[in-house]
Amino acid sequence: MQFTNLQERAQPVPRALSSLIGSIGSLLGAEWFANAERAQLKRYRAHHGGPGEMVALRLLVFAGSPIEAIPPEELGNWIWLVHFMALLSGPNRDPHSTSIEARPGRVLHQAGYNEFRLCRLLEARGERFQTLLERALRRIARLGEPLNWSKLAPLILADDTEGGPEHARIEIARDFAAAAARSDFRNSSIAPDNAQESLPGYDTHD
Repeated sequence: MQFTNLQERAQPVPRALSSLIGSIGSLLGAEWFANAERAQLKRYRAHHGGPGEMVALRLLVFAGSPIEAIPPEELGNWIWLVHFMALLSGPNRDPHSTSIEARPGRVLHQAGYNEFRLCRLLEARGERFQTLLERALRRIARLGEPLNWSKLAPLILADDTEGGPEHARIEIARDFAAAAARSDFRNSSIAPDNAQESLPGYDTHD
């Protein structure tokens, strides 16, 4: 990471959650952000320390986060958030988007998630949640699509200031269900006219 470049781009004051996430995404997707440090963020693991943790902390500072005022456990969650966002990032590839298409529920459906996997993810907590979310994000990374991290961050941060984790879970489930319903409708609308006749129990005289 070019330290002087980050200093020039540092935010001078603490930011609201959505604004801070936008700044993190912009930094991670910057062309000048060192690939080696992006790789360290992607390899981060809790309790192991290492360079990824320091890269995440510096990035949080330059994004405008008051890390000195954040309790250690909460700060650990922020480091996880940076790690997860880094998984979808690359040079000129911002991992964050506020578009409707970037809502987590929609993107998870696009990535091939089914209802069972979604429920397992949303019901998980702690390290189990982190493990399942990382698997999901590595799958999403293959799509090359960004996420609206403001919608997902409350689950990672356990942050009650902007709707809270439970509100985030409901939104993700809602968006996934809507995307699945639209997909089912499209698939049924392009099916052959005689498709129903092949269904068990279908009577052509009904």
